[in-house]
Amino acid sequence: MKIAVASSDGKNVDLHFSACDHFLIFEIQSDKVKFLELREKPNITIKEHSDRWKSVCDLLGDCDMILCAKIGPDPRSNIEDRGVTVLESSGLIEGALKNFL
Repeated sequence: MKIAVASSDGKNVDLHFSACDHFLIFEIQSDKVKFLELREKPNITIKEHSDRWKSVCDLLGDCDMILCAKIGPDPRSNIEDRGVTVLESSGLIEGALKNFL
């Protein structure tokens, strides 16, 4: 299972989904958490409000879950329609991932 985390400092779940410039990607296998990579949000020209989050949905399309501090209803709906679970959380990434396990 792959989980994308919105974090400003690599330690805390503390960013709004649409405001995040990058996501930390973790993988959970057999109750162990492994950091895989840092994914940068694509630099795109925003023509419509939805452009802010649609490209991020594409970027995280292979993830099973997204942890972020907040997320709006439209991005949440788009992500969940793709079969990705969204959880709003705050605090330490390690604690949030352990709570999920």
